Amino acid sequence: GAGNLLGKEQSGQLASVGLDMYIRILDETINELRSTNKEELEQEVFLELDYTGFIPDDYISEPSVKFEVYKKIATVNTETELDMLNSELTDRFGEMPEEVSNLIHIAELKIVCRKLKIIHLVREKEMF
Repeated sequence: GAGNLLGKEQSGQLASVGLDMYIRILDETINELRSTNKEELEQEVFLELDYTGFIPDDYISEPSVKFEVYKKIATVNTETELDMLNSELTDRFGEMPEEVSNLIHIAELKIVCRKLKIIHLVREKEMF
């Protein structure tokens, strides 16, 4: 219950700053924690790879639909979202060509990099 929190016998931090200030500080802290998590999810990952991906015209010919799919791939943040998008593309347009699969794999790699807090990944060519 709210007992001492709202009553006369408030103690600790609450007694020293008052209920209104305590709630304001608590609210600010919660908002900071929430925005930090969003920033981590939205952290841009830069990949320098020898792989390319695109959507060929014989897979999706309509430019506006193609743009929508590119946007969806670019904004995927979790494996679940990626799985759903993968299923959606297969259901709507059929089996993905290699170029589209590459886009999906690149999006997956970005998700893994964000989890590991990697913001720049470079694949150097093998030297022999």
